[in-house]
Amino acid sequence: MKDLYVRENTDVEEVIEFFEERVANPYVKVDDRGETNYVWNFSSHELDKDGLRLGYRDNNEFVIPFQVRSVWAVMYALLPEEMKRMDPLIYNPELKKYIAYKQFYDEMSPERFEQLQYSTARMFEEVYDE
Repeated sequence: MKDLYVRENTDVEEVIEFFEERVANPYVKVDDRGETNYVWNFSSHELDKDGLRLGYRDNNEFVIPFQVRSVWAVMYALLPEEMKRMDPLIYNPELKKYIAYKQFYDEMSPERFEQLQYSTARMFEEVYDE
């Protein structure tokens, strides 16, 4: 698969091409319990398959986010809702393994989410009103 190295002259089409290829090609592995696990690696780093411990959580679908936040924000916005709910895996180089972090996407009601978006926008606007 193609890598993405973000530089000053990186074009959005390069990001989208990388994104589409990664969505279409998850890493699939059957764990010790016989469960099929899916890992979508949006990182530009090669997947460390030895550092990937699967089958230790209730879910079996994970996303590895892109390391540059501005690029990941675009990719995340393009993800289908089901993928946004997957726990992210973050690589810990000292432990040489991925750690699954809780995804807080479903931790609040849609009403609370909307309320927070509104109040955050208001706080942001108030910064410029002063």
